[in-house]
Amino acid sequence: MSTLAVAEADPFLWLEDIEGQRALAWVQQQNTSSLQRLMGDARYEQSYQQALGILEDRSRIPYGALRGGLVYNYWQDDQHVRGLWRRTALASYATAAPQWEHCWTWMRWPGRKGATGSTRAWIASPRMVRAA
Repeated sequence: MSTLAVAEADPFLWLEDIEGQRALAWVQQQNTSSLQRLMGDARYEQSYQQALGILEDRSRIPYGALRGGLVYNYWQDDQHVRGLWRRTALASYATAAPQWEHCWTWMRWPGRKGATGSTRAWIASPRMVRAA
């Protein structure tokens, strides 16, 4: 299927460029419309504060997937806003403070263009590349 055919089949393909001006303007428009409606509800502030407290809670449990004796987890926090993939041994995962090893992280990669035309890429940890 040609690029033109894909674009015609998916009229929202331009949203894949998550930092493109057109996509950001559309998201801003949608956010404004949604926020007006949400904030007009008397329950909004209490619900917002409750949700924010849950999302920012540092004691949340890192949900993981077991693969070959290792637990893999996708994690987002204030330092990893776009997230990172990490792993730990099953025995470590069972402790109160697992020792995580970063596998992949979402980073800016200056000078490189990704499939969406952005300058972002998943970057593998050097240790993970050697292990592969």
